[in-house]
Amino acid sequence: GMSGDGIGLKNGSCSIVFHPEKNADVSAGRKVVLGIRPEMIRISDSGRAHAVIDSSLPYGMETVLCLKLGDIQLLVVVFGSIDFQKGSSESIEMTGNGICLFDKESGKLLSVGSAEFV
Repeated sequence: GMSGDGIGLKNGSCSIVFHPEKNADVSAGRKVVLGIRPEMIRISDSGRAHAVIDSSLPYGMETVLCLKLGDIQLLVVVFGSIDFQKGSSESIEMTGNGICLFDKESGKLLSVGSAEFV
């Protein structure tokens, strides 16, 4: 549903507000998919969502993390070779404006914008 200037999305215990760049026609109850690239999620002390580290894979100058946020699996790329402890909890937030909102059934792109965990 719409909340102020954003679209409220829910998946289990995870709540996200999506802020479309242009007006998006998303009716309440519509099933959507949020397309978030790994570099758009960052670990941050001010992050409102808490994800559990499932795996941590140093890869050259970066570390690829697989995070679990409730039932959702997220891939995150962190700059630097950092050893994250499996099973530890990290605060995360979303950055950038290239997050895509798709219709789950048709796969059609509904909107592009930014999003935040709430």
